[in-house]
Amino acid sequence: MELRDFIDTLWRRKWIIVATIIVAVSVAGVGSFLVTPIYTASALIRVSAAPNPLIERADVQYVVRIMNTYTIMARSWPLLESVINELNLDVRPAQLSGTVEVQVLEETELIRITVTNTNPTEAANIANALANGLIAQTNASVTEQGASEAVRAQMDQVQQELTDLQNEYNQLLIEDPGNTTRIAEISRESVIKQQTYETLLAQYDQTRLLETMRINAITLIEPATAPNSPSSPRRNLNILLGGVLGLMGGVGLVLLLNNLDKRVYTPSQIQSIVRLPILAEIYKSRHSELSLLNMPPIQREAYRRLRVNIFSLQKDMSLKTILVTSGETDEGKSTIVSNLAMSIAQLGLRVLIVDCDLRRPTQHKIFNLPNEIGLSTVLEKKVSLTEAIQSTNVQNLKVLTSGLLPDDPTALLTSSYMKNVLQELGPKFDIVLLDAPALMPVIDSAVLAPLADGVLQIVRCGQSRSDTIANTLAQIAEVQAHPIGLVLNDTPRRMSNYYTSPQVG
Repeated sequence: MELRDFIDTLWRRKWIIVATIIVAVSVAGVGSFLVTPIYTASALIRVSAAPNPLIERADVQYVVRIMNTYTIMARSWPLLESVINELNLDVRPAQLSGTVEVQVLEETELIRITVTNTNPTEAANIANALANGLIAQTNASVTEQGASEAVRAQMDQVQQELTDLQNEYNQLLIEDPGNTTRIAEISRESVIKQQTYETLLAQYDQTRLLETMRINAITLIEPATAPNSPSSPRRNLNILLGGVLGLMGGVGLVLLLNNLDKRVYTPSQIQSIVRLPILAEIYKSRHSELSLLNMPPIQREAYRRLRVNIFSLQKDMSLKTILVTSGETDEGKSTIVSNLAMSIAQLGLRVLIVDCDLRRPTQHKIFNLPNEIGLSTVLEKKVSLTEAIQSTNVQNLKVLTSGLLPDDPTALLTSSYMKNVLQELGPKFDIVLLDAPALMPVIDSAVLAPLADGVLQIVRCGQSRSDTIANTLAQIAEVQAHPIGLVLNDTPRRMSNYYTSPQVG
């Protein structure tokens, strides 16, 4: 399918696309308003990954372990239960856990705790309670360890031992100054104990510093606030996506229907079925003008083009008698015959229309003529041909109406006298147009087609089926008639390439 045909197909079924978009947008909009809105609140906490001041750079694995630990702790059941009790929530820990998301922000020391809830204030309160609970739980675990207290106890013990040694030393100096060996030992032990005490003191100071830093290692950076708008459903986005999906669905539906539709709409569709030329495309009008004289210029130009194309074919063949038919009824055949005849008559040529549709005649209605006598009465030899031919208000144009409807139209048309009638008309007119019945419902056109110099087939845009067009041409070929081309009737204006300036002649 070419781009032009694709655009024409979409434009032809544009209301399907519009309706699909409206339905999709309506469903998305109504669904978005019916769904309970969900609000999202987030609290941001910072975790110091390397609390030891003696370590200039934290170990990567240690950082990952710390961050993963806090992530798990933030959704632990004890913490969730404490939040439920604190906020007096009517949910179970498992339900609350499903509304909590803990995310480590890459390349940072930050953890985001996100909570979704139908109540924006409650979502913010839960996020803050989880963050504060995680901080309190971490600090409590640091305090419970009591490393500095253990060092302090060792310091007190060493201090007591130093005091005891000092008391013994003073007592020996008073009571037994000659015991130099023991005095020397006490001096050495005192020096060692003093060094031990100083080491413990340094360790105690460092442990206290570490505990202080670990208590401050996790802090609340950004508390959660109640959101003003819901995070779900995103109504504007849903409506937009509904429109896009509706457009895609509408286009898909149009293409599907186009593949299933056997009717023809464009010249390229017809040319893919048959090899005959399209002699003209008759623009579809909103009005039902039947006269060439009062129709829009673009339609008159189409009939002039049809007239020129028919005359161009006369260079290679004699086209004095042209049978005009269609595959099915109501394809605009009789209207095209009358307007084509008027267009040719404007050139000063003698034109005759013969209404060969003895079942549903139309030409007498178009030209407002009586129909008591006509082709049927001529073939029944009740009147002469000259008596049956009637003049019209268009100069150079005459009409042989159908006459009264016979009981057996096919029998009259297949009579040998019908051929004689056409032969008799030859010298009297320059062009004879036979308005024949649709070919598929009855065989009248198949009977008449071999008697004409050429057969012009009418195809109505949006009504004629591809199989009917092909079958019509096949039947014309079977009776050894000569098809000269097709006319595409009711062509949408955007497909027409004809001039729109008014012309006469």
